[in-house]
Amino acid sequence: MSGFSTDQVFKSREELMEWVRNTGRSLGYAIVTKRSKAKNGYVSKVVLMCDRGGVYKSDKDSSRETSTRKMNCPFEMVAKFSKKNGSWTLKEKPGEHNHPPGEYMEGHPILKRLTPNEHQLVAELTGKGVFPKDILGVIKERDENNVSIIKNIYNARDKIRATDHKGKSLMEVLMSHLNDKSINQSKYTFC
Repeated sequence: MSGFSTDQVFKSREELMEWVRNTGRSLGYAIVTKRSKAKNGYVSKVVLMCDRGGVYKSDKDSSRETSTRKMNCPFEMVAKFSKKNGSWTLKEKPGEHNHPPGEYMEGHPILKRLTPNEHQLVAELTGKGVFPKDILGVIKERDENNVSIIKNIYNARDKIRATDHKGKSLMEVLMSHLNDKSINQSKYTFC
C-alpha cells in the first residue's frame, strides 16, 4: 500500500481532508477531490485522486507545444460518511501511483492553497496593516511545510476586500466611509 491506509475514523470531512493533505505532503504526493456525491442534502461520499491522475484535454487544436502534470495516475481513495456514526472513513482503491513521489511540493497548486485558519490569519493581519510579505513569513513560521507564495496572500487579501466592499468600487467605499464618519467634506478644498 501507499501509506494512505488507515483505520482512523474522522469526525468531519475537514479533518479527513487535512489528514489526507498532510499525509500526502509527507509522502511526496498531492491529493485532490475527483468528485463528491451528495445524498439528502449532505455529502456522503468523496472520491479522491492523485493530482497527476487523469489525461490532459486540450480545448483547441493548436500546433503549439504544451505540457501537463497529468500522467493518468491510477491512485484513488474513497471517503465515506456514516450517518449512523456521524463520522468519515477512508479506503484506498486498487491502483498505485505510476510516478515517483515529488521531491519539491511547490509544483502542486493544491498544496499552495491557504487553509481556513491561514485565511483567517491573513484577514486579521491585513486589518492590522501588516505587509503581505510579513504575513507570508508568519504563515511559514507557523507551518514549516507550507508552500504558499506571495501571490496566494495577495489573492486572499483581494477576496477579503471584495467581501468587505460588497461589490462597491473603491471610490464608493471611500465616499460611504466618509459619510459614515460624518466628515464635513466642504472644509476640504481641491486645487
